[in-house]
Amino acid sequence: QVGDEMRQYDVAFSMGFSCGGTMALRRAGLQFVSYPLDWIGSPGIVASATMIATDFAHWFEKDDLQLVAVRGGSFQNNVYWNRRTHFGFPHDFPRFFRFEEKFDETKAKYDRRIARFLADLGQAKSALVIYVERPISPRVAAGELAEAKRILAGRFPDVAFELVYFHLE
Repeated sequence: QVGDEMRQYDVAFSMGFSCGGTMALRRAGLQFVSYPLDWIGSPGIVASATMIATDFAHWFEKDDLQLVAVRGGSFQNNVYWNRRTHFGFPHDFPRFFRFEEKFDETKAKYDRRIARFLADLGQAKSALVIYVERPISPRVAAGELAEAKRILAGRFPDVAFELVYFHLE
């Protein structure tokens, strides 16, 4: 809701930086399914928009993924990073499984999410897009926000995008 005006969107999604965006959309009752950018680490808003505009080219290819961290505690996941696209995957590979055991299943999950996302956005007339910046990053420049919106509109010209940016202090 903006002031006294209640806005409705055909689709709402997060472009990163991390899972905080999709968690906020779900808490607000604006998102009910998972999309590809929901539970990942994004290298930036322009990179996320470009990934969408290219229909997720090179998103999840086995040879591009590199183990960068082993997480314990409540996460218990191996964190992989895509060397080509610079997106991170912190939730997809349980620590006590070999990469090869989970890759095909995880790739199939992302293929489903990508297909759902592109179909939903392709049918939409309006979209709410949020980007939540992590506290340790510098603020996104206004030019980057405009560029991300331009990239999205170039790929989906019939969708009215409303982009909301949050920087966590």
